[in-house]
Amino acid sequence: MRTLRIQTLARIAIISCAALASWSCCTIARIADAYCHGVILIAVSSNLEVEFQKVTIHKDRNEAILWIAAPATHVYSIDITVKSGQKLPFTKCDPTSLLLCSIRCNAEGLCSSGPINPLIDPSHDDTYYAYVPTTAAAKGGDPGFIIK
Repeated sequence: MRTLRIQTLARIAIISCAALASWSCCTIARIADAYCHGVILIAVSSNLEVEFQKVTIHKDRNEAILWIAAPATHVYSIDITVKSGQKLPFTKCDPTSLLLCSIRCNAEGLCSSGPINPLIDPSHDDTYYAYVPTTAAAKGGDPGFIIK
């Protein structure tokens, strides 16, 4: 299943590269490598919808999330809602306001969560977080993730 998923992802990335000349071969290799090392991949389509509405990542498996924005979307961060009293979900999530933190994306549209916050205890803490690619706020939907 993993091999098939990587091949499919690589094929999609190669087609995107050929059509838009915006992702490098190194980017394709990093995406495939990330998938093999406990990173959950979430595609952000050209119409700014996410591939999966809800995903679960596991702290004990050191899993992380890599959002992959379609080249034409110009997504520059993933904004995550942090409820009152909730811990920040990832060490790379920069608080931008009292109830929001952001994960910055690189120029190629890759947005990496980094490690789960070590202070989170999935057995006791509220670990559901809603998020939105910054330019997708007007599209609606309710994407989110759970840490277990």
